[in-house]
Amino acid sequence: MAFTAIEPDGSVSAVPIKLGFARLWFCKALTLSVLTLALGAQDLVYSGRDYLKVGRSWPQIRELSLGTNRRVQLTTSPRTHLRPWCAPDGRSVFFASDPVNGQNVLYRFDRLTKRETVSMALERALFRGTGAIDSSQVVVEEYGGIIEILDISRDLKIREISGVHAALSPNHKWMAWQTSVERVLNKEQRSHVLIARVDGTDQSDLGEGNTPAFVPDNKSVVFVRYRDKNLELVRYDIETRSQEVSATKHNHSDFFEDPFEDPYGLTIGPDGTTIVLSACCGRYGSALFWRLLPDQSWKSLDDNLGAWGGWTQGGLLVYDTDGHDLRQLVPKKGVWVSDIRIFALGTGFIRTNRAGGQPE
Repeated sequence: MAFTAIEPDGSVSAVPIKLGFARLWFCKALTLSVLTLALGAQDLVYSGRDYLKVGRSWPQIRELSLGTNRRVQLTTSPRTHLRPWCAPDGRSVFFASDPVNGQNVLYRFDRLTKRETVSMALERALFRGTGAIDSSQVVVEEYGGIIEILDISRDLKIREISGVHAALSPNHKWMAWQTSVERVLNKEQRSHVLIARVDGTDQSDLGEGNTPAFVPDNKSVVFVRYRDKNLELVRYDIETRSQEVSATKHNHSDFFEDPFEDPYGLTIGPDGTTIVLSACCGRYGSALFWRLLPDQSWKSLDDNLGAWGGWTQGGLLVYDTDGHDLRQLVPKKGVWVSDIRIFALGTGFIRTNRAGGQPE
């Protein structure tokens, strides 16, 4: 077990006798949905590092079973293992590591042989794995606003797209994404949401918006649009190509900066109606999760958070805290730690799987 700490690159590391994690991702053998909303998955992978009193350690890939709380360390090599995600074959785990001769690469870990090999070169450092189109083609996002479709069975690049917040429909036929805008230099410029078939055809610009997410029934995509200090919820019907826009309610005067102006992400529960928005403003720029209520108002769900790993079929949303909880390691010495949290859709309760302990 290991406590966690934030690394200079933003990853989460860990220290001995406790457990920590970073960038959650669900795994389930031979299930394509593990790379989308993780429906039905009960295992997740993450990156954690043991701090040693003597010598050096590296962030390693670990696996946690939500059903039994059993944790297993998968990798042991003297290499940094960051942002792991599971391939649709159920055998490979891809991850980012240090550049090779100045080139960013995608690594593959084989669960059966325990070998780690270079899969292919990337334009930029890996940000996350987004989803699986089929048994060989996957979508990844890279830092700098690059989305790439890769064929992991042949280690080939299929297509590159400029954008962020890529989302795949559950039936793997459509992809939506947000155009990349440098808001620091272009404060008045707004991102647009685009949608296209996964082969690039039938592309449409849905207008200004952020953080698209597909509804589990495959019939529509939902995103948010910030306009005149109000946040609108837009539902685009794929078949009729029509938009339904509804206003939501939030009191932006409660914040120094409106948390809904530039949201971090949006996810929809397996029931097709539960909507959770990740936005500012937690400590150190971390995320707050906001749940949309039936009266179209936003209620704070949890704060000081990192990223979510996805939903289980049973309605559990799994995510991590921001890594800035200070806990004691040894007398007079503490470390920054992260925890795994689980929001239960049915009860509304949040369970914390503390670093180094049993779920609360």
